Formats: sequence, C-alpha cells, structure tokens
Amino acid sequence: MHGASRLRAVVGVVLRLILPSLLAGWLICGVVMAGELAVPVLLSGPGSQTVPVVLLQLTESGRSSEAAAVFTIMLAAMAAVLLLALGLRALGTRMLRSRPTHPSAVEGD
Repeated sequence: MHGASRLRAVVGVVLRLILPSLLAGWLICGVVMAGELAVPVLLSGPGSQTVPVVLLQLTESGRSSEAAAVFTIMLAAMAAVLLLALGLRALGTRMLRSRPTHPSAVEGD
C-alpha cells in the first residue's frame, strides 16, 4: 500500500478543504450569539449573569480584549463538546460494526 495514512490524508486534504467553512461558521455563530441579547438581559438576575451579558458589559466598559478572551473560552468549550460528541458517535459506530450480525453467532454464546 502506498500513499499517506488515513490520519495524514484527513489532516492534509479534508481539513484543509473544510477549514474556511469551519471558520466562517464559527464567525457566523459568534455574530448571532452576540446579537441575541434581549432574552439573556431579561433573564439574568442581580446574582447571576449569562455569558452574553458579561460580554456586553466588558465591551461597553472598553475592555474588548477581555471580552475576546471570554468569547474564545466559550468557543473552545463548544468545540470540546463537539469533539466529545463526535468521538462518542465514532465509538458507537465502531461498537455496532463489531457486533456479530449473523443469528447463529449470537446463539452460540
């Protein structure tokens, strides 16, 4: 067998092709999340604050670098949840494929 490994092919070809779309998607999500402030402002009480409200307060007070850091942490947390979900999905698919499908194989156990 010649050529690159599957991991190298995914990183070198597929990831390069979808990276602009991923970045555009993250940007669109960020703009939508930053623009939807009506409900979080109404729901946040004096003792609790939602992330959009904190971002709004940081931006209005002129601390945009801190707002960018909070937003980056929020995006990283969302990416971690996405990667966990994809990993669990791949694990479930692998487990389903490894199960015997022939009825006689199940009866023999």
